[in-house]
Order: sequence, then structure tokens, then C-alpha cells
Amino acid sequence: MSISAIQGPGLLFVRSRISPTSKNILDEPTFLKWYDDEHIAEVVSTSGIQSAFRYVDVGKSSPTGDFQNLKPFLAVYPMRDLAFTLSDEFKKINVKSTNLPGSGIIYDLADMDVSYLGFLGATPRKDGDGVGKLSLTVAKSDNTDTEAEHARYILSSGVRPEKEAGIDSIQSFYEQVPFSLLVLTYFNQRLHKLIFSASKYPFSLNPHTSFVHCATSSSTQEQTPNRVLSRVYQLQMKRTLSRLPG
Repeated sequence: MSISAIQGPGLLFVRSRISPTSKNILDEPTFLKWYDDEHIAEVVSTSGIQSAFRYVDVGKSSPTGDFQNLKPFLAVYPMRDLAFTLSDEFKKINVKSTNLPGSGIIYDLADMDVSYLGFLGATPRKDGDGVGKLSLTVAKSDNTDTEAEHARYILSSGVRPEKEAGIDSIQSFYEQVPFSLLVLTYFNQRLHKLIFSASKYPFSLNPHTSFVHCATSSSTQEQTPNRVLSRVYQLQMKRTLSRLPG
């Protein structure tokens, strides 16, 4: 994977945890307060990111993660062009705070896996029980934003093909039972391709392209096959910055 691939509409997909070596000085409320009130607030004030969604794994047992999910916190940033993350403006986003203990540098206190997910396609919007319709403001291929709405839960499923797979075969895979049931139970489904990973343990551990499927719902009753890496996250915070035209 090369940073030259970081472009086009998609998601900045950040999974995190409090580092086990910092758990005695950084508690969960302080970590999340920094995330919500400082970091995300600054991110959505930039010119390239207008919305942010922060979730927590519904099975979280510890802010430092566990065997089932090493990174229980998830932040999602829909973007018209992922190339904005390579800009000087994005790189100037603060990673140090006087409200954090120790050095105050978040990377000294928390572990983060950052994935750049290129948008491939989506199912038509489905109205659910009135709780929400779309969980993410994802840019379409024509670079126009969809309506900013949200649902209570997001299900994230990852696929690591044993050999290089085209988009048609991936779509066909997700149409198989029981994935076909998701079309009936989820408000919206979106398919993304992992185009770059900036983490110590990248999502893709083989040379073939990995794909990430996101679906949104108002409940957590749905299940996915064991052969697919999947987690369900509950929405904890949404922030959208409204900008005047021009």
C-alpha cells in the first residue's frame, strides 16, 4: 500500500484504546472528553472534514481492549477526498493537550489503528423504525455529500481474500445468505476498500486487497458468519459543523 492511493471519497476509520502502559494515569472519561471536546471538535472545523461519529464496541470489557477486540473505540470521519489527510492543514491538528496526563501527547497514551477506506458502493437508503436512516455522511462518486443522519449502531465487517478479488466477487460474497438478510434489517450498507493502513498491526496481513463492509441499524440482533471479522459498535457522539455557502 502506498500513500499515493489515499484519494477520492471514503472514510477515515480510526480504532483506538487506552494503552495498557497508560491505564494508571489516563482514565476513560478523560480520554473520551479529550476525544469529543478537543480532538473531534478541531477535526470537523477543518476544510476537509465536516462530520465525525464516535462509537464504542457493544462488547467492550475494558478501555484497554481485550482478546475479542483490541481497539474498542471507533471514530469515523466521512470525507469527500481522503487526500485531505495529506495536507498541511490536516497535519496541523493538535495531538497534544494540557488536559491529558503525562506528556500530554495522545500517541504516548493511546494506541490507534488508522485505516483509509475508499468508497465503492452502497445499497439504497432504507427507512427503519424512525430512529435513523444513514449513519455516515459518505461522499458519492460525484463528490457531493449525502444527508447527514445517523443510526444507533454500526456493524463493521472485514474480509481478507485468500487471493486478489475484484469488486464483483466481493459484492457477490456479501449477497450470500445470511448477508442477504442485512438488506432487510439494516437501514443502509456501504462497501469500502482498504487503500492504506497507518497502524502497528494493519488490517490486511496479506498482500491482497481487503474490503470493509459497514451497515447501520437501530438494534444489535443481527449476526454475521464467523468467517468474517465483524464487530458491532454503538454510537456515543456525533458532531457536524454547519458551514455557510461560499
